[in-house]
Amino acid sequence: LRISITNRPISHDEGYTFVNFIYPGLKTLTTDYHLPNNHILYSIFAYFSIRFFGNSPWAFRFPALLAGIFLISVSYFAARQYFNRLAGLLLAGIVATFPVFLLYSSSARGYAQFALLSTLLWFFASILLEKKNLFLWLLFIFSAAAGFYTIPIMLYPYTAIMVWLFFSWFFDEHSNEYTKGKFLKYLFFSGLFVVMLVIMLYLPVFIKTGFGTVFNSDTVQQAQEVSFELFQDSLLNRTRRSWEEWHQGGMPVATTISLIGLLVTLGLHRKSTAKRSNYFFFSLLIIVLLTMLQQAVGWTRIWFFFAPVYFAFAAAGIVFLLNFLKLKEKVIQGLIISFTLISLGYSLAWLNSTSPAVQELRGKVSAIEMAAQYLGENATEKDAIVSSIHDFPSLQYYTFYYGIPLSQTYPANNIFTSVYVILTSPDDDVEEALHSGTRDRVSLVSAKLVYSQDELRVYKIPIVIFYDE
Repeated sequence: LRISITNRPISHDEGYTFVNFIYPGLKTLTTDYHLPNNHILYSIFAYFSIRFFGNSPWAFRFPALLAGIFLISVSYFAARQYFNRLAGLLLAGIVATFPVFLLYSSSARGYAQFALLSTLLWFFASILLEKKNLFLWLLFIFSAAAGFYTIPIMLYPYTAIMVWLFFSWFFDEHSNEYTKGKFLKYLFFSGLFVVMLVIMLYLPVFIKTGFGTVFNSDTVQQAQEVSFELFQDSLLNRTRRSWEEWHQGGMPVATTISLIGLLVTLGLHRKSTAKRSNYFFFSLLIIVLLTMLQQAVGWTRIWFFFAPVYFAFAAAGIVFLLNFLKLKEKVIQGLIISFTLISLGYSLAWLNSTSPAVQELRGKVSAIEMAAQYLGENATEKDAIVSSIHDFPSLQYYTFYYGIPLSQTYPANNIFTSVYVILTSPDDDVEEALHSGTRDRVSLVSAKLVYSQDELRVYKIPIVIFYDE
């Protein structure tokens, strides 16, 4: 399922990441954080993937694909450790087949990797409560640091994990292999080592672009609401949209089933697991508190890391109800298999639907790629290339992919004699698409439509004014 959509058209954010961070090389991607598009650890993996497999969309997305595949088994182990084996099996079926997990596994961003590391952290934490193991503590520390190096919003799941572990210590839920003071000491020093590792990893960024670009970027500041009422509305709206995204494309009844399962687990937590401290509760509490402190609610993609936790608790509730009905384990396994196969069918139907957005997921050539193909065959080194601002990062990726130097997408100099303008929407306008350094140099009345396909239009316009060098 995941492999089938790894060649879908490159999105705006993916194109921006490639052009501004990965293409310039390792020095840039490990030091430049002018926008949070640079999920550094993912960018490093993508850089080497492209170097090894060649520049293609699937190679760019290969690290996300691997993360999405590994998330299936890690989710199973995390749910099995916290709840039971059957809850882990049901969660694995959900993660394997629900469209939201497919989408993030085929996007060249760090979100699938972030979800994997967050879930891995939960798994390690659950084991560490039951046994004292120095190697597992090291894995716990490195997983947390890797999550922060992927996206700084690792602060949400990591803080939730640490708070959950602290209250588990408070309620004496840790193994007898620890003394009361020993567990707290392990917890404290693990946090200290994570902070030290994160500082070391981000030191090149701090030196070049400053501390604020990572933890208090302009993007975060712009997302801050001006009043608490607007923040509340934003929080409720984004929560609803995230929940809808997690269930999109699946069987309609899954939404109701997951909600019932979640409510059962939250209401009967001690009967669903041996853990007294509720990880879901502490995760939700920390997410709300941190977003309130920031007065900003992130986009739906930011909360994807919490989807495995939500569905784990939902799966545990469904398994509890099936056990309550005195069904045999093999019958429950059969029901889980049936649910997974039905979910698979719905996902396949969704991926093969006729909507343009879903068709592009199947790898249908996008308008911007068609334009780049045409220009790869017809543009010369004397031709500049521009597009509307929403298409520009994708345009840069595809022009480079089809052998056109990136320098031709920056047309404000005297080496170009004409400019190609690419428009992909009926609302796009030639004059608006021209950059400020080019608009006053061309003859708009001489614009000629040279290529069109559906809503795609490509115009060629002569440059008639040259600046003094």
